[in-house]
Amino acid sequence: MKLFLPLITFLALNSAFATSSQFSTQAFEADSKSAVPVVVGFHSDSCGSCKVQKPNLESLLQENSFKDIKGFMANFEGTSDFRKSLKKPVRRPSTIVIFKAGSEVARISGVTDKDELRTLLQNAISKN
Repeated sequence: MKLFLPLITFLALNSAFATSSQFSTQAFEADSKSAVPVVVGFHSDSCGSCKVQKPNLESLLQENSFKDIKGFMANFEGTSDFRKSLKKPVRRPSTIVIFKAGSEVARISGVTDKDELRTLLQNAISKN
């Protein structure tokens, strides 16, 4: 048991800092009503750019500058009803949509470079 205690402590502490979670319509609706910006990344396992974009987005959402953002990773194929219900439907994977107070404020498609994603997220979140 003593050998597993440091591992358990490490996992518990690191999961406390993760700011992205698996997408659900209910969780999105609850979080989007708050003043906290909400980022939804739509990804597909068969998408080449998604394989680079998703880990970069997840890493960014763990940075201190994005600590007040709620992030969701959404499976593109599994969120068809939600994607179609948006005012501007999401038609392809590798798309990130940023919401503030329930309204879309920005959309990023196909960008995989971490520094470029950081800048685009910062600009979107700073919009009034």
